[in-house]
Amino acid sequence: RSWSLGGGREYRGLFRILTEAHLPFGVVEDSALKGAGRLEGAQVVVLPDARCLSDGAVAVLEGYVAAGGRLLATGQPATRDGEGEPREGVALGCLGVGRVARALERERGSYLRIRPEDKAVLEGFGDADLVHLDVPFLSCEPAPGVRTFLSRIPPAMFGPPEKCYYGA
Repeated sequence: RSWSLGGGREYRGLFRILTEAHLPFGVVEDSALKGAGRLEGAQVVVLPDARCLSDGAVAVLEGYVAAGGRLLATGQPATRDGEGEPREGVALGCLGVGRVARALERERGSYLRIRPEDKAVLEGFGDADLVHLDVPFLSCEPAPGVRTFLSRIPPAMFGPPEKCYYGA
């Protein structure tokens, strides 16, 4: 179901990134997450815009993270149940989302700011200080005690860089 709600594009993009980086990986459909054994030995589980997750899949992923596993979720993860019906917020507590403030549609001219303190923890940004955010986005409030990274810069005028820039 996630595929029909836009997850297919995210899946293909992450598949391409991992393939071009020559990183070995396996694919487990969310509908196949029946027991924790499916994720044993996985260094990281990536959820590419897995909006529709059954309660069973959520429980398996929560157990995986509780046992020390790492989870990278993109898009609007676990915001719908296994049948595609909307949920209140994000069902995966391990993501540290207190509540979804609002779902933002694609907004041209918005960015994520990469602060120096973010780079001290997150690797791979090099000299980049901004990430162009030209996709739908969930604006979330963190759960108590959750450390956050990458602050959002709201939309600014879109156009040539010599005439347009962010003001935040």
